[in-house]
Amino acid sequence: MAVSEASPLRYQDVLRTCSSDGIANVPLSSGTAQAIAIPAGARAANFAFNVDIWVAFGTTQAAASPSSYSSAGSSAACVFNPTLRYFASTNGTTALSLYSDYTGKGSIEFYR
Repeated sequence: MAVSEASPLRYQDVLRTCSSDGIANVPLSSGTAQAIAIPAGARAANFAFNVDIWVAFGTTQAAASPSSYSSAGSSAACVFNPTLRYFASTNGTTALSLYSDYTGKGSIEFYR
């Protein structure tokens, strides 16, 4: 079956991948939170790492591996291995904090 028969979208719309507007290459030391500034105007980030990571979105909270239960909706919780994330505004999210229990590396692509 041809792509045109499977979808009303054109071939170039289905397979299009936008190039990022900025990339942060991030080395992680085990047990140490790493702060990452979000570039001005960025509205989304794509995460790719070779180790498990915990990410805190905000301005002051340092990411950490959880040691106890936190309730749903808690702003103190971190996200485990996020992939693509959208920011409503860099007014509320001006930095990210990444944490891993292991030494590793990865990249964050930022999009406007």
